Amino acid sequence: MNELKRIHFHQQKVLLFIEKYRWGVGLFIYLITFFLELHGSSIGVYSLFLNTPENNSAILGINRMRPDDWETYMPMVFSQYYDGGNGAFSFYSDIVRAAPTNMGLIVGQPCWNIVTFFRPFLWGYLFMSPSYGLSFYWMGQLIVLFLISYEFGKLLFQKNLLF
Repeated sequence: MNELKRIHFHQQKVLLFIEKYRWGVGLFIYLITFFLELHGSSIGVYSLFLNTPENNSAILGINRMRPDDWETYMPMVFSQYYDGGNGAFSFYSDIVRAAPTNMGLIVGQPCWNIVTFFRPFLWGYLFMSPSYGLSFYWMGQLIVLFLISYEFGKLLFQKNLLF
């Protein structure tokens, strides 16, 4: 019984440490996932359609076919990298639908314009390679959303989140 109390005491200390330094822990986790280029995209599904060798880019689980991601979002983002006529990340792109398209109006598309200033998770695409930009976008949103949700929960429950 004393062994269980000792384990419980150490778990409480670890939880209190994580709760106290949650933003630093979140930043640490974010940096690790960023440098390892981890993301939650279903980009590995392209290997099924391009007749390339099996490319299982999923670290946890399997690649899932999410049409909103691999059919819509990823081609648009990668077209912004390779828009040869107007320069990379132009506000108007000819690649997406073979006609000038306003990329600032399409949600989640990086472009060199004031609209991207207000979408900080897209900044990674502008300054980094596609793989790092994808990791910056995916993991940044996930971790910051979790931390902000935790702060909101603390406000709702009068800071009584640790059991």
